[in-house]
Amino acid sequence: MKLKRVIAGMAVSTIAASMFAVTASAYNFGIFFQTNGTWNYRNVYGGTDDGAVAFPDHSVGVQGGGGFDTNVDFGDLEITADGTYTLTMPCKGKMNDRIDEEIYGPEGDRVEDALVWTMSENYAPDADNPGQAVVSATTDKMNLLGITTDMPFEAEEQEDGTNKFYVDGKEVKITDVTVSFGGESYTLDEIYGDTEGETLNFNFINDWMKKKDKTALIEAGKLFDTANFAIPGADDTLSISFTITGLSEGGNTESSQSGTESSQASGDASSAAGTDASSKAADTSSAASKSGTTTTTTTTGTTATGTAAAGGSDATDSSAATGATAGLVFAGITLAGAAVVVSKRK
Repeated sequence: MKLKRVIAGMAVSTIAASMFAVTASAYNFGIFFQTNGTWNYRNVYGGTDDGAVAFPDHSVGVQGGGGFDTNVDFGDLEITADGTYTLTMPCKGKMNDRIDEEIYGPEGDRVEDALVWTMSENYAPDADNPGQAVVSATTDKMNLLGITTDMPFEAEEQEDGTNKFYVDGKEVKITDVTVSFGGESYTLDEIYGDTEGETLNFNFINDWMKKKDKTALIEAGKLFDTANFAIPGADDTLSISFTITGLSEGGNTESSQSGTESSQASGDASSAAGTDASSKAADTSSAASKSGTTTTTTTTGTTATGTAAAGGSDATDSSAATGATAGLVFAGITLAGAAVVVSKRK
């Protein structure tokens, strides 16, 4: 009887362990960005609730909030384990929500072509030619680009001033980053996480940082230099591939990359989105070296391996607001508001 009880207990323990294994924490990952002259953006998770925050929204704020596109096909992922994944977003869309009537006219009277946004150009009604649209703002620079998540974290500052980041007690890192679009790709060995928000965010570009901090990260190969970074074209899809470690028990990437059937299905879906993108080319060019030099490559599509189940910046509220306001004059109207606002860590 004693032996039977022990075996029964072991069986229960095994079932419990198995249940624990399949109910690992799932976290959302997605792209956030801010352009310079066009002031288009997607906020980090937990940022201002203005209609362009990540998860569950799939929205882009146009011209600093002159209107919103709520139907952006962001290729966000829900990730449960270590592995290699790909996030995507299109680089063109059309406003459909909270559109500034002073610029675009009342509903029913609007010029459809004027509602179009791209990373590099925005549009507005042509005051001299009713019924037509003109380019209202242009840019050749990204202010912010990165991965936003809903992972609560703890940071541990190191002697060199850098931080280690822990999620559920395990150190989490993102490495082997490739940003692709338009046939170009930019790479980084490792990127840095910021401590500004309530959840963990990773930056590839952050032009709001103090110059000395930004320069140090660029030289360390953990940040792209905007001077060597192109802006995606209207028909491009921006694609970010990366490897994450620290989510699985022991952080063993090799064992987790095989994934499960459901994770592979999610990976395939993401891959399909990325492949369509890569036919037009994928995301942000890849710094071939740590200094952020650009190499032109052919994008062959994207894959996600690992378990994908079910997405900040270092910019301060004031700096983002100042930058956004400076670039929001078009069609004779200045739009107020910041592109990306980051929650402060309490």
